[in-house]
Amino acid sequence: MFMNFIEIYDNIYNKEDCRKIIDLFENDPNKTSGITGSGTIRKEIKKSTDIGVYTNQDNPYNDILLPKMIPCIKHYKKRYPAIDDLEKWGISPSYCIQKYGDGDGYFMEHCEHGAVFPKRILAWMVYLNNAKCGTKFVHQRKVTKARRGRLIIWPAFWTHAHCGVTPNRGEKYIATGWFELV
Repeated sequence: MFMNFIEIYDNIYNKEDCRKIIDLFENDPNKTSGITGSGTIRKEIKKSTDIGVYTNQDNPYNDILLPKMIPCIKHYKKRYPAIDDLEKWGISPSYCIQKYGDGDGYFMEHCEHGAVFPKRILAWMVYLNNAKCGTKFVHQRKVTKARRGRLIIWPAFWTHAHCGVTPNRGEKYIATGWFELV
């Protein structure tokens, strides 16, 4: 059996959870234009609306997203036990809530690990709505469909370069973050 290390966990977040996060996002005054991994706004690479969230703050995003992720990361570690041979690691101190409107997208293939973020080992993403477009994993020749409540966990490295299925059609809301060495 071929292992691509992309794990999909369906229905982790229910309709109400996802609706609350989208409502919080839409009413949050701290939205910015989509920022790339280099910290710049480059609409030819990524066109979205984003909010940065910190895991160490008391906020409703964390209350909904983080507790339900714990059983999934435990399952991931059981499935791929070598990951625990790494140094100590845990959830990154920040993550993003993002909205991709019609025609938007993360157009460029990219990975989540690099010179700017050398400690990232895994990435995660939660689809907050059923959308027409998903995420394309280039080397695995795999497209994940955007299904409300779906959590995806995958390696952060170049082996798992990915991009949005673009141009986005309709609206797509996601929460996305990382696990990293501490």
